[in-house]
Amino acid sequence: MHNSHSTQILALVVAVAWAIASAKGAKGRLRTLLVIVGLAVAGLGVGFVIGVRSENTAINLMILTAVMSAIVCILANRQSRQGRVQRK
Repeated sequence: MHNSHSTQILALVVAVAWAIASAKGAKGRLRTLLVIVGLAVAGLGVGFVIGVRSENTAINLMILTAVMSAIVCILANRQSRQGRVQRK
């Protein structure tokens, strides 16, 4: 039996692990994790609204928003390490 979300979940785990590993310091890792989880929850909520309570649509949108936020965090962490983004 093949889970239809198994490849998506694998991509999610890899992206989140990479985003957390690329963050600088404990605060940066926590901030990255909170951003990803927050956007995943928002994606789940929007997915339920759009999908008229369809579980499949909600899960797909949750995974999509989590992976996209992880990719954005990776890029932001990379730029901050190169000194392009100055945080106060």
